[in-house]
Amino acid sequence: MQATSTAEIRILVARLKQLPEGASRARVAPICAKLGPLITSEATFKELTVDPLALPPDEWRASSPAVSRALSAIDDLQEVLDIERVWFNLITWISFLYPGGGYLAPASRHIERVLRITRSLMGWKTATLHLLAQTPQLYAYIMWMWLHLPDYVSGDENYRIANFIVWLQTLVEAMFIVTGDEFDLAAANAESIDSEPDIVYDLAAVREGLAAVNHKPRRVYRLAIRCAQKLADTVKETAVDTVTEKALENIDIHLSVIRSLVLDVLVVGNHARDVIRSMVRLVRTLHALDPKHEVAGRACALLGEIWETATDHRSMVWALKDGIFPLMVEICQTTPSEQWRSNIGGALINVATRTAHLPVIRALVAHRGRATLKQAAFIDEEDLSLIDKIVERRVTLFKGSFPKECGNPECERKDVPLRRCECKTVYYCSKACQKRHWSPHVVNCLIGVERGLKYFGGFEIIDDASYLSHPAATFLMMLARKQVCGLDLIEILEKDVFLVALDFGDMPVDSEVSYVDESSKYERWQQDPTIIVTAKLGPLPSLPEDSPGAPACITAWRCVLGTLEFYRLGLTEEDIQL
Repeated sequence: MQATSTAEIRILVARLKQLPEGASRARVAPICAKLGPLITSEATFKELTVDPLALPPDEWRASSPAVSRALSAIDDLQEVLDIERVWFNLITWISFLYPGGGYLAPASRHIERVLRITRSLMGWKTATLHLLAQTPQLYAYIMWMWLHLPDYVSGDENYRIANFIVWLQTLVEAMFIVTGDEFDLAAANAESIDSEPDIVYDLAAVREGLAAVNHKPRRVYRLAIRCAQKLADTVKETAVDTVTEKALENIDIHLSVIRSLVLDVLVVGNHARDVIRSMVRLVRTLHALDPKHEVAGRACALLGEIWETATDHRSMVWALKDGIFPLMVEICQTTPSEQWRSNIGGALINVATRTAHLPVIRALVAHRGRATLKQAAFIDEEDLSLIDKIVERRVTLFKGSFPKECGNPECERKDVPLRRCECKTVYYCSKACQKRHWSPHVVNCLIGVERGLKYFGGFEIIDDASYLSHPAATFLMMLARKQVCGLDLIEILEKDVFLVALDFGDMPVDSEVSYVDESSKYERWQQDPTIIVTAKLGPLPSLPEDSPGAPACITAWRCVLGTLEFYRLGLTEEDIQL
């Protein structure tokens, strides 16, 4: 059957709408039998296939035959797409059919239809915002299906892989529309940061979607990363290059959705440890599947962006302990994407910068192997060599400052558990060793217990930053001390007070020396020339500096000029660049 006019469709649709609710199948079937071939016929809506710009200029008016036929076809099409009348019934059916509803056993035949219709509904998001506002559960259905895709993909190996790949692409497209106003695959895979369009994110839709995970944002990342890992593990067992390539492409755009959540839509200050470890495992799996594919670079960059949005350094420490540093260096060498190479390089420099934190440098020393920034080669070799040298000096200071040995010099026991003395400055392997060393240690110990850090080194780090442990504060003090020893403080007079501000968020460390006037609060207690040293521990660029998560500018050292000159003795220029 071939339609001569789209008006036939309007007539048949009107007849359907005139039928009473609950009309028998016998009355509906004949109309549908005529309507189906009309809708699927290539001749239907052929008026819209005409290019209006190709019409003669004298026909550029609403009354011309071609334009009039096109307008009529649009009216007929509107009759077919009049979804508002059945919207709420359709949502009810979706809630019944979608795999998270628990009503029907998972079966690909009906799940694929649910995926297609939900993706189509999201395609009409702008036109149906008033309906979506009344049925926000649709966002939760889509997010649930996206996050739990591995749980309802079934069938034999080939069938399961095919469904996994196709369904993931459909759901990722739907998630792009849920989180933002538009989905553009070309923009999602853009090679240049400058080419990425500005996106107005739909935060309200994402909040509604969180109902899929009981409004627990960290669970979103746990399930989303698991989904990518499951697909990577599934295709790893196949030897078909085309299947692997398609799977990696879909994982790539899947990660781009996660990236939008991490940076803008669903920022989490502290990701769970298992999420970070899963992310490292995913990076390793993707790199093993195809070292030259850019998806591993995107995953690495995503991990670095998680570090940037974190309110502390735990996520970085966990990743370093799982061996991410040498893996990042290797991927930085092989990724074909300049954007991801640049982002990975930024993450590596972030690691180097945060080596002023004791937990970070401890994890880096234990798990970096022989990897260096210079090997990553993402910027000028000379600059990377300088950063490597600074990191090595910090490593040397770290190893020499916290020797794991008994404080009793007569003790020869090795590799035994140690316990810290109450003064927090020395360790012993046993009470017997502590008693033997008590005589030379007693004075420092008693004063240290009473006065704490103010006695050892004359600084007040713990007072300013209670989040730092005693060893971490000690390490910061030693870094600050060596850094200040390299500064040129000229013409210091009696009662002069200089403020030295060190920013450990820069690499190399940035310093600023300023004179404190006589009305300063420091003047009243110090008679000798004095240096006050403050330190800023790697401010997080994604947070305002006055926010609770941003590290404070803390007092790292306070000394008189004579003490500074004493510490300068025997130091070379290389020793003081930390």
